[in-house]
Parts: sequence; C-alpha cells; structure tokens
Amino acid sequence: MSRWMGGLLMLGLLGACRTTQEGAPREASLTVRSGASLEQAPVCGVELPACAEGKSCIAFTLEGERQARCLDATTACSELLSCSDGARCVLMESYPLQVRCSSP
Repeated sequence: MSRWMGGLLMLGLLGACRTTQEGAPREASLTVRSGASLEQAPVCGVELPACAEGKSCIAFTLEGERQARCLDATTACSELLSCSDGARCVLMESYPLQVRCSSP
C-alpha cells in the first residue's frame, strides 16, 4: 500500500468518529436510502463467485451487521447508502471496497 493510500485510509477512519455531547466517540452510521434496496444485490467475498461485469464487491456495516454485496461503485453512496449525523458517505479502496462515513 502506498504511503498516500495509507494516509487516506487513516484519514477516512479518523473522520468516521464523531463526538457525542458527553465527549464519548460515536461513529456515524450507514443506512439504506429511502426507496433503495439491497435485496437483489448478490453477497460477495474472497471465496464467493466474482461480481457481474459493472459491479464491484463492496463491504459495509448496516445496523451493526457487516456485509459485502455486488454493487455499482459509482452509485453506492449517491443512490444506495447514506450516513447519519451529517457525515459524508465515502468509498475506500481495498478488497473488497468499503463504504464508510466521514465527517463533513
């Protein structure tokens, strides 16, 4: 991993942490956008079949459950997933790709 990518990864992870009024760290959470659904997106992973052309294996956590699905990377944040607390949905380069929330 290049030094630049490592820094970007660390920045993304640090930005995902938010602070509550009590001062304890709190991570913004991902949700499925209104009207969107992940039900038709196949589960993916290292030992599972590759995603169809035009789709990428993307990992994310919804309601505390970690999962990976075959999704279009260009629309994962703009059409499928969003973040709470005003955080920004970001796609992180890895395998599988990861969707996280980053502070605005």
